[in-house]
Amino acid sequence: MLFWVLLFVGLGVVGLGTLAALTVRLWRQVRQLGREVSAASAKLAAVSDELQRAAPPR
Repeated sequence: MLFWVLLFVGLGVVGLGTLAALTVRLWRQVRQLGREVSAASAKLAAVSDELQRAAPPR
């Protein structure tokens, strides 16, 4: 009986550890994606401003 309890507790701990590791990895990936999107947005805004200056007035 004690064997089964320890086995299931161990499996639960391993499962929670795996979920925690995946959560941390996903959180880091989302943060990196946010930084990349922000940088791309800034570049797009700069290019858009340059195009507005280069375009002849209407």
